Amino acid sequence: MAATGVAATTLLVVGLATPPEVVLYFLLGTLGGVVADIDAEHSSPLRIGFEVFSVLGATLLMFRLGNKLSVIELCLVWLVTFVTLRYGVFYVFTRYTVHRGVFHTIPAAVLFGLLTATIVHRLGSATPLEAWIAGTFVAFGYLVHLILDEVYSVDLYGAQMKRSFGTAFKLLSPRSPMASLLLYVTLVAVWPLTPEAHTFINTFTNAHLWQRIETRLLPHDGWFHNLYRNG
Repeated sequence: MAATGVAATTLLVVGLATPPEVVLYFLLGTLGGVVADIDAEHSSPLRIGFEVFSVLGATLLMFRLGNKLSVIELCLVWLVTFVTLRYGVFYVFTRYTVHRGVFHTIPAAVLFGLLTATIVHRLGSATPLEAWIAGTFVAFGYLVHLILDEVYSVDLYGAQMKRSFGTAFKLLSPRSPMASLLLYVTLVAVWPLTPEAHTFINTFTNAHLWQRIETRLLPHDGWFHNLYRNG
């Protein structure tokens, strides 16, 4: 939350985001940090995530069939869909995923970022630049989570590495080679669906942007000088 908060505030200061967008980017970055633990079978993010996913999936399907079925039929469709997603898909997901497996990898962070950019652009009214910034915040929060997991794998007091060292920040999961392969295949498949990235790349490779960030990073005329002057 702290890392994404600083990053979102920086975009506000240099004029790349409005206050509402800053809140959205902050929430997306925080969400990315939570989603990284989705493969923990008994984790709250996984349980809550599947419940929300199941409710939304069942509701969207019910709305799609709204003109074709009666009220009682729609209720049955909703119930069956919810139960299938919440318990059937949930069981399969927890059965074939392991904590700190394929979802605790760098490409998983990239995939969630690409999916966010695609969804925000195609289903929302976000421009390609806004969509890529949103996706980047999700991936950024995700990566911060993985890095912190690795940091906590080092026991500084005992001057030793914990058994979990090397399991959080990696390019693939040695324990799940097929899942790792599927993850990379999914990355390749999702990429063509993402919005154009030229504007995003040009914006964040512009030297003037980084000069503005450097200029606004620290106060130059004393702490809170402008606040006192404007007051």
